[in-house]
Amino acid sequence: MKNGTRFCWGILLLFTAACQSQGAQLGGRTDNPPEVHDDFGDLPQIPADLFGGALSDNDLDSASAAIEDRLQQTSASLPDDPDARAAQVAVDLKQLPEVRNALVSSDKNITVQLRDGTPILILNQRRPEGAPAPVAPPPVAAAREELPTGDQALLINVENLGGAGTGRINDALSAKGYKITQSTGSLADLRTKVRDMDVLWMGTHGGVMKVNMIPDDDGSAVEIMAVGTGEQVVNPCEASADCKINRQDYRELRLLQTRYVDGGPGFWAITRGFVRKYWTFHPKSLAYVDGCSTGGTFRAAEGFRSDVLNVAHAGAFLGWDAVVTVGGAADVGGTFFDRVTGANKFVAPDPKQRP
Repeated sequence: MKNGTRFCWGILLLFTAACQSQGAQLGGRTDNPPEVHDDFGDLPQIPADLFGGALSDNDLDSASAAIEDRLQQTSASLPDDPDARAAQVAVDLKQLPEVRNALVSSDKNITVQLRDGTPILILNQRRPEGAPAPVAPPPVAAAREELPTGDQALLINVENLGGAGTGRINDALSAKGYKITQSTGSLADLRTKVRDMDVLWMGTHGGVMKVNMIPDDDGSAVEIMAVGTGEQVVNPCEASADCKINRQDYRELRLLQTRYVDGGPGFWAITRGFVRKYWTFHPKSLAYVDGCSTGGTFRAAEGFRSDVLNVAHAGAFLGWDAVVTVGGAADVGGTFFDRVTGANKFVAPDPKQRP
């Protein structure tokens, strides 16, 4: 919760394609259900026919609205402890007639599945607003250039989570000669602008969705990493100009409807399936996804990174291994780019980095 949970610093981790191993497989049972594979290939698809058939578009919109209403009604009575909060929210939402099941993922987020298996992710560990953490200047200057040699940079600042750090990143890359595009994380930008990219920085939310592939069989559950966008879910969908493509991407798990456990508007999150369809990078590029758990060592985060590195072909990936604060994460991002570009303007180090 914003004002009740103590948020600890995570560790910023760097990954390259060589670091990513093949994922585990989830095999089928012996009573002839469909086999489900989670081996970092295409995302598994939820078989709507096993869940009784797909819901209509109107039913999906109504179910989403009912979940939003219930979260708003219960937001004032949520416990501070994240485990207790996740359990309470799961129990509350399972009472809705539109909801078939509710599961808690490895990072304590909650996924509700509607009657046809369609998932909606409820973020339990919301990144709060906070004061920037102090950044100490490093004692020794680095010796060589580290940034990609191309010149295309995209800075995506979802819900202004980057704060003042976004400006520092922009200034550092501009001084180095990068051609910078800025975005607030609309789906249109995420579908069309992460193409042939050299540097991507995305200040965002991260969380894990857990869904059953077979009705009422928790042993069939698969976890999928979700990375937040800046675009709210429009209800009814037809009021959005992108309704048709959003519906298709949602049905095929490239997009997820996501909400906060303490209420507020829903927003779209992307999965590795979205990365596989829409993103490409130049060689020696950098993807810095600045959000909770994007650098985690659990399988869902590994799968997302694997597709950024091995399918979209980013040269390196930076992400956090756990929950992080907004102010602190933004300062780290700003400091990182300030140093590797040799700008040396933020908490100026002595000696300078890459002078």
